[in-house]
Amino acid sequence: MFNVKLVCEGITDKIILEAVLFAYLQSDKFTVNCIQPESSEIQGVPAEHGTGWKGVRSWCQMIQAAGGLEEVRALASEVDLLIIHVDGEIVFEAEINAGQPCPPPEHNVIKAESIVMSWLGLQELPQKVLIWVPSMMTEAWILRALFPSLPESSTCLDQAASPICIECLNDPKTTLLGKKPKLVKRKNRIKNGRSISEVKADKSAYLGIRGSISQAWPDLVDNLWSAARLQRNLTQALPIT
Repeated sequence: MFNVKLVCEGITDKIILEAVLFAYLQSDKFTVNCIQPESSEIQGVPAEHGTGWKGVRSWCQMIQAAGGLEEVRALASEVDLLIIHVDGEIVFEAEINAGQPCPPPEHNVIKAESIVMSWLGLQELPQKVLIWVPSMMTEAWILRALFPSLPESSTCLDQAASPICIECLNDPKTTLLGKKPKLVKRKNRIKNGRSISEVKADKSAYLGIRGSISQAWPDLVDNLWSAARLQRNLTQALPIT
């Protein structure tokens, strides 16, 4: 039984990772436990960091301030792998402002990885740690897996790829609106006295597509640069004997 710890932007990312691990391991002999954002307890001390990429950043900076992953037992002997996730789109956030033109997607993925490293205060990752960066977000992987024939689902790996290829879409969540299964829905909320419309994921619906994601994993590895990178990193960090 593999024991995987996960730091991620949200619970739906955990669901997709579980589907990927099932496809990679060809087994359900693993557990994925979120230590951020579901439960941010390190050595029994509550640490509320919030969700999204800023929650991941806060968690990583806390780890750096505490003296490193080993100091807070994030890499205890019973942990086989620690995965830290952020979406590749963070490089275009105003606070980071490090995005490069896409395609190709790899420059922004690698930059996002280096940003996570800087949050952790590391020059290289410990052996049992892996950074997972979907381009531009996890929903792009879902869009390709469930709707591969859509123009937006075309690979970015072709030399003639356009900016609307799957790993360069600015907002694949919006592309999922109105499709079945109904994975996302538009919600309104009030911020600073103004109504704001957002596209939100439905956790229960995501649970229902895990099998489809696992089945589509070979195609994702073949056609998405960021999926192939995760596959290579898993092979090195969690080798199958």
